[in-house]
Amino acid sequence: NQTIFFANIGTLFKPLTRHDDWNVGDLFAHNAMQYNLARGDPYDEAPDTGVFGRLLDMLQKQGHHTSANNVKGDKQMLQGFPEYQNNIYEVTLSDPKDLNQYPTVTDLFDVAKQLNGVGELGNSFFGEAWADSVSTALFEH
Repeated sequence: NQTIFFANIGTLFKPLTRHDDWNVGDLFAHNAMQYNLARGDPYDEAPDTGVFGRLLDMLQKQGHHTSANNVKGDKQMLQGFPEYQNNIYEVTLSDPKDLNQYPTVTDLFDVAKQLNGVGELGNSFFGEAWADSVSTALFEH
C-alpha cells in the first residue's frame, strides 16, 4: 500500500512495471506531455476536447453560465463539446492600444471618470473593485 509520484516523465495510459517495454510512444517528449495534459483523455473518448472544456460543459449542464479566458497559447485545454458552445476569449499580452484613437465623444475621459468615480453606499464589492481597476487602467497607465 505504497505510492510514489514522479514529475515531468510523461503521461502513462496503462500501468508499467520494470519488466515492461517502456517504449510507449512519446513518453518522455515535452510536447507530448503538454498535449496529453491539455486533453486529459488518454483513451480518446472525447475527441477534440480538453480537460477544462469538459469541466465547463459539466458546469453548464448544472445551470451555470460558463466561459474561459485563454492567455497566449493553444486553446485545446479549454475546448469543450460543440453543443455547449462555451466561449473562449483571447487575452493578449501585448501593450494596450490608446483609448479613444478615433474620438466620437470629445470628453470620453471625463465620462469614464464620472462612471467609475466614487462609489455609493450599497454598491457591491465587485462593482467597486471593477470601477477602481478601470479607473487605474485608464488614468494611471
